[in-house]
Amino acid sequence: SLPLTFSTPHVRRRQPSSVPLRIFAICFTAMMVAVHYTNYSPLIAIIRSELHVSSSQAGLFSTLLFLGLASAYIPAGILGDRFGAQPVLIASCALMGLSAILLPLFPNLTWMLVCRVFVGLGSGGAFITGAGIASRLGKHASLGQGLYGGATQAGVGVGLLITPQLLPLFGWGGNFLFGGILSPNAGLVPLLFNQ
Repeated sequence: SLPLTFSTPHVRRRQPSSVPLRIFAICFTAMMVAVHYTNYSPLIAIIRSELHVSSSQAGLFSTLLFLGLASAYIPAGILGDRFGAQPVLIASCALMGLSAILLPLFPNLTWMLVCRVFVGLGSGGAFITGAGIASRLGKHASLGQGLYGGATQAGVGVGLLITPQLLPLFGWGGNFLFGGILSPNAGLVPLLFNQ
């Protein structure tokens, strides 16, 4: 006779939805990227004074950041499709952070503008990769994309609000350093939530 065997059905535990955490993660990324759009604006007067540069030279901080940002969109999208969003997001946030940290080390306009271009390249890569993650949230994609766009605007506001508060504490260089130190977290937070 055959031995009787009893098998217990495999019960799969239902995991809580990670969609809210994933949306939080990409919104955090959008905010950190956007802080770099505006953190220089409240610093223009002091940078002009300390570096003895003209208004048009100070305007290059914005121009070159956005030039780097726009230049990174297509390559970052291609790399994200080829290698996945995670490595591109992490590399972009690391580039953005490292460039922002290096920017105030040498108070020389040319050096600072070169760093600003690299902050823009990292920002563009992180922004487009984050947008790609938001678009792949299945039935929650429209919610994710809407909140991603809103978080970008919130980050612009945070940059304009917090920079003048940090200025007396850390000076203009400390503001760039502060943003640079926080930037890699924009790539690591989505990693925590399996992005």
